[in-house]
Amino acid sequence: MLYGWSSLPGYVSKNKQEDWINYNCILRILNENNLIASSDYKKYLSEGIKEKISSPFKNLKASNILGSDEFKKEIYQTKLSNKVSYQDDLTLAKKIIELVNQNSTWPSLKAKKKRIAKAVLSRSATIYFLKKFTELSNQQISRFFHSLKTSSISQMSRRFNLAKENYKSLKKISDSLESKIKAIAIDKNEKD
Repeated sequence: MLYGWSSLPGYVSKNKQEDWINYNCILRILNENNLIASSDYKKYLSEGIKEKISSPFKNLKASNILGSDEFKKEIYQTKLSNKVSYQDDLTLAKKIIELVNQNSTWPSLKAKKKRIAKAVLSRSATIYFLKKFTELSNQQISRFFHSLKTSSISQMSRRFNLAKENYKSLKKISDSLESKIKAIAIDKNEKD
C-alpha cells in the first residue's frame, strides 16, 4: 500500500502528477526525456525492491546529513562558513533572546492585537535566529519556550523567514537584529 501523500505516482505516470511538485528536477537526472526518465525510474525502483537495498539512513551523520564522507565534509565546511563561530551556544542563545525581546521596532498591528502579535513575532524571530546562529537542536531550543513543542520549532523558524522576505519592514528589522547578533558573536570570539 502506498502512503497517501507519496509523490511516487507522479514520477512513474504523467497522468498522476500534481501541479505543485517539480518532478523534472529528479527525472532529468535519469534522462532529459520525461517519458524515458519515468520508465527508468520505475525500473530503478523495481530493481531496488528485488535487491533489498539497505537503508541509506544507516549512514546518516549529525542527525541530518545523508551522503558520502566527502559530501558531509563539504556540508560541514559550508555550514561553518555561514555560521558565526561561537563556543558557547547557550550563552549566545540567551543573548539572542534578550536582544530580540528588547527590540522596540516590531511592526505595530491593530491596537487590540498588538501585544499578542508582538509576542508571537518576537518568539518566531528568536527561534529563527537561534536556528541560524547556534548549533542547538529543536529540543534544546524548545526548552527556552515552555509552551512550545519540539515539532513547532522548525515551522516557526520557516514561517518567520517567509514573513521577513514578504514584508520590507520586517526584513529591515531582521537585518538589523542579525547585524547585532553577528557583532556579539564576533566580539566574543575576539575576546577569547
